[in-house]
Amino acid sequence: KKVSGVAGSIVESEVALIYDWDTRWAIDDMRGMSQATKNYDKTCVEMWSELLKLGVEADIISQDHDWSKYKVIFAPMLYMLHDDTAEKLRAYVENGGTVFATYLTGYVDKNQLCHLGGFPGEGLSEVFGIISEELDTFYPTDRNGLVWKNGARIRTEVKEYAEVLRVKDAEVLATYESDYYAGSAAVTRKQYGKGAAYYFACRVAPSDMQQFFVKILEEANVATKDLFGVEYHVRVADDNRYEFYLNYSDEEKVLEDVNGTELLSEQAVEGKLILAPWAVAVVEK
Repeated sequence: KKVSGVAGSIVESEVALIYDWDTRWAIDDMRGMSQATKNYDKTCVEMWSELLKLGVEADIISQDHDWSKYKVIFAPMLYMLHDDTAEKLRAYVENGGTVFATYLTGYVDKNQLCHLGGFPGEGLSEVFGIISEELDTFYPTDRNGLVWKNGARIRTEVKEYAEVLRVKDAEVLATYESDYYAGSAAVTRKQYGKGAAYYFACRVAPSDMQQFFVKILEEANVATKDLFGVEYHVRVADDNRYEFYLNYSDEEKVLEDVNGTELLSEQAVEGKLILAPWAVAVVEK
């Protein structure tokens, strides 16, 4: 009864993901990519889901939204830019925000006219410190890989799309493993003003990006959780915090650093929450 009475409100997220309807139809209409594998919607959903696995319930926002309250903004495949988007993004990063962008960023304006001077356009090449010179569309069986500069031995498989970058003044975090652009930049970071701009120039499985997402979030002082595949949501009501844990698997899950009262069983949770297969827990803080 107590749980069903919690209407509450979502805790304000520190992280957002840009999903833009104009960008969606523009990508659908373009002919510069394989028609079968563009998958803008799927890419956004999978990226959001990967953040959720880290305990981060990102807000879904548009290009026209107020970005000022967010510490990190993810902007996958932001192909079309609205009139003021580039300036908003520049100001957001300059003032301390972190942005994560991918291949296909800033190719056209609202009229689907290409930006002159290279991609990402409208001055965003200065923010990211790179210029995309080519978008390589893979055959279905083609694969590439990434070599991470920090020595991390992460096998990251590249599929479907990869941009060839010219690096201006960004830090190269990973390079391509093979093909004619082997050794060239694939993942970059640029410190711009008080913030940081990350660029991921190729498509990889979202699960391969999780460690990289943790790095970005931790750098921006956004807390993450190791949830082992458990879905996690937070609501607040009457100054109380309610944490929802949903185990969508047939295996028992053990979560650390959970404290409060589990409302369904009315049992205290002191540091460890054990979830049976397919179980749900609601912890009041």
